Amino acid sequence: MGDTSDEEKALGKVKVIADQLGLSLDEIKEKKYSKKTLKRMLKNKVYNETKIEKRKIQKQKRKAKRKELKETLGINLSEKKPRLTMSESPNKVNIAIDLSFNSMMNEKELRKLMKQIQRCYSLNRRSDAPCQLYLTSLKDEIAKGLMSKQPGFDYWDIHRKEEHFLDAFKDFKEKGTLIFLSSDSPNLLPDVAEIQKRGGDYAYIIGGLVDHNVHKGLTLGLAQKSGIQTARLPIDQCMELCVSKVLAVNHVFEIMLNATNGIAWSQSFMNVIPARKVKQSDALKSIRQPKKEHKENSENVVQKDQVENQSSASSGSESSTT
Repeated sequence: MGDTSDEEKALGKVKVIADQLGLSLDEIKEKKYSKKTLKRMLKNKVYNETKIEKRKIQKQKRKAKRKELKETLGINLSEKKPRLTMSESPNKVNIAIDLSFNSMMNEKELRKLMKQIQRCYSLNRRSDAPCQLYLTSLKDEIAKGLMSKQPGFDYWDIHRKEEHFLDAFKDFKEKGTLIFLSSDSPNLLPDVAEIQKRGGDYAYIIGGLVDHNVHKGLTLGLAQKSGIQTARLPIDQCMELCVSKVLAVNHVFEIMLNATNGIAWSQSFMNVIPARKVKQSDALKSIRQPKKEHKENSENVVQKDQVENQSSASSGSESSTT
């Protein structure tokens, strides 16, 4: 008797969700949707229905905040900072993401890699001095995926190469200035000053592979077989990780981009590597600032400086008057 009652309750809950999704119980049985799947579908439906309205509200709030700052402190946040293209940038260091590992990833991992590539492009585009960012072996599924999933991919300020990085950077290989970045490498990258000094004479390759842990030692083996140098980030010299030293593609790129702009390894690791990966991360969390909080604090500092400057100016004029 109790089992029947529980089944009826469960069926009743499924029917409520089905009605909200506009599905019949027959359709659910036919497509074998689980209760968990139906809940996720409903959550996505609600999100899609409300996201446009939420964005409008957020946009209005940002607009009101900018207006308030402009009227009270004379700060115009609407003025966009001019961005340099790669050709205009003084940063000529070459960093390439090698996309020749597509066959070793499933569809979900490929989608994740595409998001990481988008993040790399965004970081470089917003940098005060963008590096020379390359995508090599850009063909097949990854090329089609980027063109279909990333709006405006054709207009990205990025170097596109269909050929393998060994062919794209053939001259660098011959000169011995082609370096494949691998967490398994026995060699350490030099300090940031040396990275900057090398400039465009060197090219650094990041393996476009989402789950390196499954293919441990793969990138190192391929690099050694190809007769090129390898190096790893000096993470061990700056902090202790509680998990694998393998980082996401976008994290490795961001750290390298920071290095080409003169940001010390230790500072870059602290800002980029997720706190959950760092041993004694609670201590680090206390000195790390979340990006949102950091932005708000920066705005508060700007406002405070403006107020202090205005106060100083007014007091100065009173003194001169007296």
